[in-house]
Amino acid sequence: MLDIGFAKADLPKSGVLVVPLGEALELSPLAAKLNDALSGGLKRALEAAEFKGKSGQQANLLAPGNYKRVLVLGTGKANAPEALGGAITAALMKEPQATVLADAFTPAQAAAIGFGARLRAYRFDKYRTTQKDDEKTKLATLTFLTTGHKAAEAAYAPLAATAYGVEFTRDLVTE
Repeated sequence: MLDIGFAKADLPKSGVLVVPLGEALELSPLAAKLNDALSGGLKRALEAAEFKGKSGQQANLLAPGNYKRVLVLGTGKANAPEALGGAITAALMKEPQATVLADAFTPAQAAAIGFGARLRAYRFDKYRTTQKDDEKTKLATLTFLTTGHKAAEAAYAPLAATAYGVEFTRDLVTE
């Protein structure tokens, strides 16, 4: 089960970061701080990758500055936070933990993104005995940095209960 958390919108000093970015290519305040910390490297990398912010588009920056990886995900024009959460999880399955710069979203949207991420992370591995270590999912913790982290936690609580019910049902069906 993927552990979803919400924290105050402060840029971490290291780790794996996810930057959701729409077609307008406007950086959120945290993404702008990240760009400054990388001496403009985020914007240069997006230009080099010809990143347009279309839904599902990705740009990876490997080992920029003190960070292990910065993943920029296009959100497109549509407002589908659950789908964005699923895309985040799918792109980060080999990372043990990651931080999402979600300060451009409302607390309810951040909670919905977390819900989509948790649903996408579901796997039934109970009987998979021949799976090699490099094939196993490693993503265990996803933290969303948002301005209203307490409100996002409150909005996520009923979604977490729903996610648990969905996971339990999936387990029963699989068994």
